[in-house]
Amino acid sequence: VRKCASWKPQGPCRGQPRGLPDGMAAQDVQGPLQALGPETTSLRISERVKDIYRVVKSLGELPLCFIIFLPRAALSYFTILVAQLLRNVARLMNTTSSYEKKANLRILIVTDYTPPQTHGIAIRFQHYITNMRRAGHEVQVYSTNMSRERLTSFDHPNMPSIINPFNTSNCMAYNPGLRLAWVLGAKQWDIVHLVFPSVIGSAIIPVCNWRRIPIYCSHHVDMEYYVVQYAKSIAWLGNFFYWVFAKLPARYANANAAPTLCFLDSHIRHKVKGCMRVRIPSGVADERFKVDSDAQLVAERRDLERICGGSPGDCICIMVQRLAPEKDTMHALEALLELRDGPEALAAAKAGKGKAAATGSRRAICSIDGKSPLRLVVVGDGPARKSLVNFTEKFKLPVTFTGNVKNDRLPPLYRAADVFVTCSTSET
Repeated sequence: VRKCASWKPQGPCRGQPRGLPDGMAAQDVQGPLQALGPETTSLRISERVKDIYRVVKSLGELPLCFIIFLPRAALSYFTILVAQLLRNVARLMNTTSSYEKKANLRILIVTDYTPPQTHGIAIRFQHYITNMRRAGHEVQVYSTNMSRERLTSFDHPNMPSIINPFNTSNCMAYNPGLRLAWVLGAKQWDIVHLVFPSVIGSAIIPVCNWRRIPIYCSHHVDMEYYVVQYAKSIAWLGNFFYWVFAKLPARYANANAAPTLCFLDSHIRHKVKGCMRVRIPSGVADERFKVDSDAQLVAERRDLERICGGSPGDCICIMVQRLAPEKDTMHALEALLELRDGPEALAAAKAGKGKAAATGSRRAICSIDGKSPLRLVVVGDGPARKSLVNFTEKFKLPVTFTGNVKNDRLPPLYRAADVFVTCSTSET
């Protein structure tokens, strides 16, 4: 500030901007800037448009859903009205009685997440459904896909759906469909459980409120975080649609639940009138981790060593997760590279000079204590697997990718490993 305050013009001010050396006119500077300005602006606009195009293309069929959502939603609402009309006609003709409470509950679950999907939400709901049916409750499930070997007459894996652009191995429903619309309008339910993230909340919750059916919404994924990770250029648009199709309808549910109340507060306002807030309890199926004998532990350790090519005495770490940006598996691989080759090698790899780092000075083994070789086993699959495998092969890291493993095969892997590692920034 003192320097600027003490500055005095050295020459005439007219036609010559302050701070220019003597003999240099304004046009000497403005000419190149004017020539550079439009080109730079057009280049930035072109890059912006290309970036938006890549993001929209990566969303697959999702943008088309917003075009056909309203017509199909109108057809679903018409089906519900017809079902209610026929229900009232039946009452006038005394062919049906008013709903009488039974000893068991009639529960309708609407979810995009069931086996054969292998992530945590699908496994959790499979346990919910199994245990509620064992307790004698009538549980009907409407989903996009279900394991055929477990399919019952109460399971309906036929909601209109598309491939989920954020997880291409799963499908997501974009409309309730005529069958679900019919049962919502024609049958009586003690409770409807809607699983979020979902884009059909705006079609289901108003109907349940109209018919005075209690509706329970459970939230399992921080979609606002996912939108930023997967759709950076149009994150504002994704968050707007998420608010319209998920957060706004959920405010009118009877109860909203989430794994933590902090997460729930960020999605549903704390003081929404008539809406309960519930924390979903978490647990561990500890019976799966019990062993019959010490010989079983020895056999499981040998199996894990065979999978990763290790030897007795190696330190084996394990990561069990979906291979996606929000899990940040690359952070663990970079840590292995830095541990073996030093921080200079990691800096060179990030700067695009990976080959020089890979062939440079390298320690004999990747180890924490300098004695036991360190190996990493990554269990899971997802959109980031290709880049992770390429990084591993490029720098010859001691990492093994197993792909998806069935849920009942995970406990032996946990027991056999020495260390469990996670770098995840988002969990369900």
